Amino acid sequence: MSRPGKTLLVGAGIPIADSTQFENGVVIADVHGGRPFHQRIPVPIAMWNPVQQDGTVPIHLFGPGTAQVAQGRIGILICYEQLLVWPVLRSAAEAPTLLIAVSNSVVICHSVVPSVQKVCSEAWARLFGYPVVIAANS
Repeated sequence: MSRPGKTLLVGAGIPIADSTQFENGVVIADVHGGRPFHQRIPVPIAMWNPVQQDGTVPIHLFGPGTAQVAQGRIGILICYEQLLVWPVLRSAAEAPTLLIAVSNSVVICHSVVPSVQKVCSEAWARLFGYPVVIAANS
């Protein structure tokens, strides 16, 4: 069900056809349907593993940093990307109107990582002058 002017972003593991790999990302659902936004830099070894392909997530170093939605251009940082310079610079170069920082912190919820991700996302937003929305399940 779509409603004009509404956009829904849902974190998802998207299977890659004829493969044991999957894309880690966000599905953007709006009046144009659903479309994926893939994580550019998954966690090395734990998710992206250049030695073993089975059950891993591919890397997209030069993938897009933003997505167009009805409300404007959003920069999306998925989990580990919130801690890295390259994905932030890539998104900032595409001039987003809003920064979205999403993560699945269930496995690491009792560590300092979720709070570090939040602080980093807020700092990136301040540095570039973007409003930020942070969403994490923990």
